[in-house]
Amino acid sequence: MAEPFAHGDTRRLDSGGTIRAEAQSAADYQIEIEKLREDMARLAQVVSGSVRDSVRPLARELEATVVRNPTASIAIAAGAGLLLGFLLSRK
Repeated sequence: MAEPFAHGDTRRLDSGGTIRAEAQSAADYQIEIEKLREDMARLAQVVSGSVRDSVRPLARELEATVVRNPTASIAIAAGAGLLLGFLLSRK
């Protein structure tokens, strides 16, 4: 007699203590996973659009500031690059 709940066995005990076959097959799970993946892809598109719309005014303001003060902008970028390089090179 096969051991219940052996590896790969999809049978389960129901509330009455009898063994029954599992209702969902691997194909059902695969379909559900695909639906969840599609939902996550749609959610990612909505979130990225929302973030893009909220960041756009900040990007315009930053660009205008750089155009007005190019020397200061270069100095700030160089300083940030040096600091980042120093932090990343430390072990």
